Amino acid sequence: MNRNAAQFIDKIGGENTHFPIKSLFEVYIDDIDGLIGSIENVISQYEPEAKNNGCWTGIRSRFIEIIRDGRMFLDDIEGVSTPTEQIMAEKSFSGMGINNTGGFIPGPIIKQTQFSELGISVRESENDVVLNFFTAWQRAVAIEGLINFSLRANITINEYSKNGEVRNQHKFYKASPINISGGKMVMDNTGDIVTRDVAFIFSQYVPKTNL
Repeated sequence: MNRNAAQFIDKIGGENTHFPIKSLFEVYIDDIDGLIGSIENVISQYEPEAKNNGCWTGIRSRFIEIIRDGRMFLDDIEGVSTPTEQIMAEKSFSGMGINNTGGFIPGPIIKQTQFSELGISVRESENDVVLNFFTAWQRAVAIEGLINFSLRANITINEYSKNGEVRNQHKFYKASPINISGGKMVMDNTGDIVTRDVAFIFSQYVPKTNL
């Protein structure tokens, strides 16, 4: 179990305390070495001003404390929204381009299954993960498009049970960021934590339960 997960359990009163399981989770980006290399390669070619100013370069050195075993552990996560899964169905043959003739009774026909995006809410912190990592990643995707497979990565989300064991796992294959919410700066002393939302598309979503 990750150190942060263990600290969370201790903070709320130990393993025997009943608490909402959904409140304890971890987010990993797998195969981070190749992804960071691809991001920096694209930025260096097509974003000369960013490179000259030191922006979006040296990503690994900035996040070395949360990168281990080829994975990036995102500890600034506020929340995660798993995709909505929807089956699109037509209740008539005409909707599928088939005329309702010959005595056939219209019935539901499955057209396709749709998934919404994976959403990750990231807290603004001294790490500035959104600007230093996700923005660079999305900018690289915008430049080269999804035909550059090296700009896709697998994202793993682990949900923990009250005894600290992985209860559910959500695996998103070949994911890429496509939308990052804007930030807002306000001069006040409320101390509110600012969050930014990052939306991802992916090729495949595989949930696993009772691990």
